[in-house]
Amino acid sequence: MTFCGKCGYNNPEESMFCVNCGADLKESIGTERAPEEVERIGAYDPNKTYPAAQVPPQQPVQQPPMQAYPLQPPQTRVRPRLTAPTNYNPKGRGFGIILSVVSLIVTIVSLFAIPANFATFDTTFLRIGMMEGETTILIMTFVTLAIAIVALLEPIFSIGSGICLIITAYLVYSEEIFKILSLGTPGFIVFILLAIDIIVLGFVAMVFMRKFVNNNIKGINMFKACYLAWTGIPHM
Repeated sequence: MTFCGKCGYNNPEESMFCVNCGADLKESIGTERAPEEVERIGAYDPNKTYPAAQVPPQQPVQQPPMQAYPLQPPQTRVRPRLTAPTNYNPKGRGFGIILSVVSLIVTIVSLFAIPANFATFDTTFLRIGMMEGETTILIMTFVTLAIAIVALLEPIFSIGSGICLIITAYLVYSEEIFKILSLGTPGFIVFILLAIDIIVLGFVAMVFMRKFVNNNIKGINMFKACYLAWTGIPHM
């Protein structure tokens, strides 16, 4: 028999834990007690209140005082400014700006100066839209102008202004559109050629602007290159 060293209960030989209190028999005693020791300790009485084991008080662990650190203000992330190298190369900037301005001028002349009917010379797109009540033509005229103004800063939009000019001319010459193959409507062909000129001027201006920026700063996209060509690259 194996006696529990915690409660004194008499457990079977094969028991690993006390049947009464659940204590580990190997840790509590692990061996049989002698009969005289059992008589001295006495059998476990479940109805009897046993005094709690006295645990010596533990000394509190002294923690070293924490060192106070001064509060640091949050750091703001400053975006680096674009700076050009010392060998600043302005080549291509002026030519790109000039072509962009010329593209806008050609658009304005096409909308407000060139007549749709060369026989009278008083039927511009704006006059047709305002005087003859053609609201669609009037709207397309101002849409073409608005896109052309945007294309002044970003020449890639000259493609849109050229397409809008072709659409406006188509609305004006819609009744005579089938006479183009016989060159019966030369005005429509003139506006198509002007639209092609606007697109080509804007595209070449964009190429020169981007070349100017890439000669000074690498890794700049097309839209930002055109913006920097107008505003200039900060340099020493």
